[in-house]
Amino acid sequence: MSVATALSAEDALRFTRTVEPDRVMIGVRMLPMAGNTLVDLGCLAEVRDFLVIVTPEEAAQLSMRQRINYLDFRVLASWVREIIGDADLADALDEVIATDRVFGRLVPDIRRVLDGRLEEYREALGGSEPDVE
Repeated sequence: MSVATALSAEDALRFTRTVEPDRVMIGVRMLPMAGNTLVDLGCLAEVRDFLVIVTPEEAAQLSMRQRINYLDFRVLASWVREIIGDADLADALDEVIATDRVFGRLVPDIRRVLDGRLEEYREALGGSEPDVE
């Protein structure tokens, strides 16, 4: 799923910036034998990289070694809209979230939307990666 809205280089830079420490998205890394750890995610690329796709078969094999990286996707969509400022991406995330599937079934589609939008940012920036501050 692509967001497919024309972007200026200025918007792409703004949307790919690393936000201030008090405005980060908070993820939760869950480890059965070690508990939960909060993870600060300061930009969309970090959010995308944080989301790990685990198939049910992989989950069964990992058992007690399994690591689950969890985000509340409704909070993510709000963060993208209000903090990052990309309302089109937030709307695309809302469409995926509205399917009301369980977290693990949403992760691949959320990642696909993020990957597509990050590619659109790269294209708007002339094919280059934005500088991370």
